Amino acid sequence: MGSILLRTFNLNVKKLLLILLIMAFTNQTWASDWSLLEEDLWKREQEGLILYKTNLNKFDISIKKLSNDSTEEIPKSTELLVNASFFDTDFKPLGLLLEHGQIQNKLHQGGSVLTGILVKRNGFLAIKHRDQFPIAHLASYDLALQAGPRIIAGGQILSMKNADLAERRSGLCLNKERELILYITNKTEVISFPNLQRILLSKEVVCQDALNLDGGSSTQYYFYQNGKLADSIVGFSTVPVFLRLSRKP
Repeated sequence: MGSILLRTFNLNVKKLLLILLIMAFTNQTWASDWSLLEEDLWKREQEGLILYKTNLNKFDISIKKLSNDSTEEIPKSTELLVNASFFDTDFKPLGLLLEHGQIQNKLHQGGSVLTGILVKRNGFLAIKHRDQFPIAHLASYDLALQAGPRIIAGGQILSMKNADLAERRSGLCLNKERELILYITNKTEVISFPNLQRILLSKEVVCQDALNLDGGSSTQYYFYQNGKLADSIVGFSTVPVFLRLSRKP
């Protein structure tokens, strides 16, 4: 009788362990899921943050500028627009804007905010400190967009002023595979820099370099798919510059 009870107990323990293993694996799978929206474009949501990811095989990035009297210039063919540069009270962008070697806005060299520059050269993306940007070789760059602050560099957290202040935020990062990730807080969330850095360094995202874009009331994005607005977060302020992710011809 005792041996039967022991065998039954061992069997139940094995079943329980199997169930726990399945649950752990399932939870891990759910936690690491990126939903494939279309070829070369993934999306996930994590702790109030919306993230889009691409390896830029089928997509390209560019700068989209708007006039101060219109927000209706967004073409329906655009896949994803995220607010980008900071701007002054006259609606003029602050910081370097460059496309195809042509400067659209000059480099901002002071302060502790606009410390980072997203650059594209010969098809490769990088995030540089503004002091490392080679002004003498501007013509060789396809794209440069200054924003900030940089919040992660080489997989390490960077310190900054007022880090614990929770705000609506948007930004971008490059992961270990050098894929581009664009992120934005959802419609109801605000987040501090330490919590944002923790999410971006998590095993589901694995950012190596990250750059904050203009946030607060400027935080907004528009995602178009099949010629229609599929998702959006409308900002409380009109912004002059977007970072545009669009499908290659």
